[in-house]
Amino acid sequence: MIAIVTALHCEAKPIIDHFGLKKDAQSHQFEVFLSDEYLLLISGVGKIKAAIGTTYLLARYFSD
Repeated sequence: MIAIVTALHCEAKPIIDHFGLKKDAQSHQFEVFLSDEYLLLISGVGKIKAAIGTTYLLARYFSD
């Protein structure tokens, strides 16, 4: 699975549309969109939010 982190929804929208990603209703801390091959997380603006979002993404979706 390929993971993508963006700061804003306007950055994510073209990627969501292109890959046909669907919103993960079970993710409450961040907006997460999924397909079989791709995962996209919208973290918010800033290095700390990006780091927290990436940590959340790895713990929740890549903890195998």
